Amino acid sequence: ATPTYGDVAYDGIRVEASQKVVALITAARQAIQNLAGQKLLVAKDVLRRDRTRESPLADLLTDVLREAAGADLSFMNTGGIRSDLPAGEVTYEQLFEVLPFGNRGLLAGPMRTAQVVQLLERSIKTCGDYGALMQSGLRVRFRRNCRSGGVDPAAELLTVETLNGQKIFDQQAGGIVLDRG
Repeated sequence: ATPTYGDVAYDGIRVEASQKVVALITAARQAIQNLAGQKLLVAKDVLRRDRTRESPLADLLTDVLREAAGADLSFMNTGGIRSDLPAGEVTYEQLFEVLPFGNRGLLAGPMRTAQVVQLLERSIKTCGDYGALMQSGLRVRFRRNCRSGGVDPAAELLTVETLNGQKIFDQQAGGIVLDRG
């Protein structure tokens, strides 16, 4: 059966499905059917995303990236998380809908504390104008006011510490207290 795509228009011009393209897509979907349907995990609840705040899905993804890389910390731009994960069995295809990119977004290497602080400071200013940067491996305290939307240029990073409780940044102590890297 030929898939139907409903009324599709581009710049107000109705677009007709190309049978050649539909055949190519159908063949490609059949070729990846086994991989796409492979069960990866079972989610007890829907794992939702959020562009500006911590979310269960961002927590899961950053934790998995950190563990997969054997790193102390990991970061992920929430703008790259494109859909929620449903409750129940989650397949490779559903995970690909969450991160639908063919590129590799992993960089492993040492980072100076100043770089980490700079990333966190930029991220906490976002109130919806751009994706926030979620992280795994740190406990971060900050203050911001997002009531007016957009960006909060007065947002402040207060403290950053490792999961084992080692403080690496403290605003009251003058900033960076331990330079790692």
